[in-house]
Amino acid sequence: MLRTALLLPLLAFPLSGCLLVDVNTRSGFYTGGTVSSTVTTTDTIQESGDIYDASIGGIEYFSTLGNGRAEAYSAILAGSDTGTTPTSGQAVYLADYEVAVISNLRYYETELRGVSSLDDGKISIVADFDQGTVTGSDGALVVDGAITGRAFEGGVVYAGHDGDLEGLVGDQGVIGAFHGNNGKIVFAGGFVGN
Repeated sequence: MLRTALLLPLLAFPLSGCLLVDVNTRSGFYTGGTVSSTVTTTDTIQESGDIYDASIGGIEYFSTLGNGRAEAYSAILAGSDTGTTPTSGQAVYLADYEVAVISNLRYYETELRGVSSLDDGKISIVADFDQGTVTGSDGALVVDGAITGRAFEGGVVYAGHDGDLEGLVGDQGVIGAFHGNNGKIVFAGGFVGN
């Protein structure tokens, strides 16, 4: 009985330290072209990029790791215009997408570390103007949004992780920006297609 009583506190101690680890992650949307006002001077940009189509506009995105946190942000570029939004029918857009990702987040001693990467691909986006939806899937990225006027909002699932979505859709094309975070991953990116 005494042996059992001594082992239980020893086993509980290492586990309690693991359970108290909290990874500080953030993600969001920002106004396109204002990366410098979104990033603090102690953050290190891990990945960044944009997708641009001269006929409709585009998106930009970045991820940071530093200052004890991992962050990822995306934006629709100012001046983007996907044309007039139809009130009925369907449109299918072949879109390019890119995502900045910091995954496998963990603390090593007191420093937050993760694996930074860039993912890209092609996705078919279906706008159903009768139903007011924007949907698409390519395996790694799932898009599900609701159209209001010429804009849409909703959610994405990237590599099994949920995120937020916003964008523009019209007769000339589709533009979407998205982001997500939890204790394991931060990601941000977007898609542009016509």
